[in-house]
Amino acid sequence: MDLGLYARHVVAADVLLILFLVVIVRMARKILNVDKEKRKKYMITVYFLVCEFVLQICEELLVGRNDTAFIVLNYIQQFIASALAPFIIAGMYLIYNDRNKKIVIVPILLNIVVLLLNFKYGFIYTIDKTNNYVVSQSLYMYSGILCGIFYFFVAKNLLTNLNNKSNSDIFLIRAIFYTPVIGAIFYFFTDANKILIAVAISLILYYIFLREEEFKKDPLTGVYTRLVFDNEVKNIYSNSLHKIIHIGVFDLNDFKSINDYYGHDVGDYVIRSAAKILQKAFGSYSSIYRNGGDEFCMIAYDVNDSEIYRSIYELELLEKEWNQENSYELSIAKGFSKCTSENFSKFMTYYNEADKKMYIDKNQHKLKTKEGKYHE
Repeated sequence: MDLGLYARHVVAADVLLILFLVVIVRMARKILNVDKEKRKKYMITVYFLVCEFVLQICEELLVGRNDTAFIVLNYIQQFIASALAPFIIAGMYLIYNDRNKKIVIVPILLNIVVLLLNFKYGFIYTIDKTNNYVVSQSLYMYSGILCGIFYFFVAKNLLTNLNNKSNSDIFLIRAIFYTPVIGAIFYFFTDANKILIAVAISLILYYIFLREEEFKKDPLTGVYTRLVFDNEVKNIYSNSLHKIIHIGVFDLNDFKSINDYYGHDVGDYVIRSAAKILQKAFGSYSSIYRNGGDEFCMIAYDVNDSEIYRSIYELELLEKEWNQENSYELSIAKGFSKCTSENFSKFMTYYNEADKKMYIDKNQHKLKTKEGKYHE
């Protein structure tokens, strides 16, 4: 079949992007020090996008083939392509937020129902006798408007919930979500549909984000390293976008005794468990760092005091649950402080204040332990 010059360029570009995205997915499999569920959602989203590019190639190959069988194939590929679009946006949403899964179901189901009705009534698009895709004059923007509205709420939800991200992460996340918007604006003003390419760039940027996350994380615990903490402190000193910072400092009580008596394997298990507990209690709105050994800290931006108190209560409950399931005790000493924007230049003073409070809590634990032994 003889393809026009433009069509050949489109097919060639799509093939190259497909190959590149497949390579990205293969490389994403090797990112180990990142949340497995997040990585899995990312890979599935990329595969959906690959399917969209394959269908776009099919569309170019079917144009001009006016046999009935090819027209039917074109209807099918257009239906699948239109049905898949919200899945890609849903995937981008679920990568970041798995607490509100229901928000993605309604637009996906609505889109499928409308597309099925289109087979009978043709109010969105039809395929003409020359096997060309013909959009309806009244609802030709339906799919784009649906995806645009869906994407707006997805992006709004994610871009306004960045309290536990560093300044550099915030910049990259915004780039990830604004890139498809730029592609849509470009399409609106130039009539050149580059939205799929914009989404591909967005997902490639997210791969870079995942790689950065991997290098920032401590291999044993999966929380951020001391180096990341030091860089974040520098960002706070130089140019913080926030108003309030809550600081938490944590240390394991009697960890040396556990390490000496049970061995380093158990010691590592206890440290990993402590990190998981801290992430469950504080991680939804803060960043957790391992500053060395059994020492951890937390930085939370622009959250209410009540949220911190709730997390402290949850931390204590998680400790009790863990101790009921294990033969050795896990106890986390903790101290907190808070500084406002006018005092960010004194951040380490407030950090040291939280550290002192942690040692007070640690000494109180030692006293309670000694009193318990005495009464026994």
